[in-house]
Amino acid sequence: MRTKQAAAGLAAAVLSGLLATQASGLGDADSESISAARTAELSHLAESYLQTRASMVTTSPQAPRRTLLGATPPMADRLEDEFVRLKAKGKMYEGVDGGYSKAVVDVTVTGSSLDGNVATLEITEDGRLYAPLTPADVAGGAPEYEEYSLPHTVTFVKQSDGSWLLSSDEVDAGSGPTPSTQLTEPDVTDDGGEAPDEDADEGRKERSRSSA
Repeated sequence: MRTKQAAAGLAAAVLSGLLATQASGLGDADSESISAARTAELSHLAESYLQTRASMVTTSPQAPRRTLLGATPPMADRLEDEFVRLKAKGKMYEGVDGGYSKAVVDVTVTGSSLDGNVATLEITEDGRLYAPLTPADVAGGAPEYEEYSLPHTVTFVKQSDGSWLLSSDEVDAGSGPTPSTQLTEPDVTDDGGEAPDEDADEGRKERSRSSA
């Protein structure tokens, strides 16, 4: 009789241990974090998107096809519209003072989280928009580029094939001037085109003076 009781007690202990292990595994899944490798991958995707975006206001905009394919359909529709408007800004800048010859963007990750198949990154975009200056212009003290720093919250959605698509980009512009790579409410010019917001233009002048 004692042998049966001992066996029953052992079975109960084993079952209890299995249930505890399963519960622990579920807890780990619920609190899953983004690995360093995954964060680096998503950071690279965010940087590629922001580099394409910044190039839109230059005299040599990048083809946005890769960025649009790397976004969810709603985000791709939004970006397609924004890229057209940014190119219009770039053309306007080119007509005023030669515009920007190139853009260089770097991204720093300041935070990350994972909720199911949605990854969120808190990043800072540090960009430089270069003026088409000659060596003589630079030697004479003309600012070589316009510099800006902009916090973003970007989200990516994991697809069934394991790839990640950009699904949103929220910008924290703060109270300062809006960088040239961002859009405010569009103004309509006499010829039906779009002109950048006056505050954005003023910010562009201020940053150009302060750049080195």
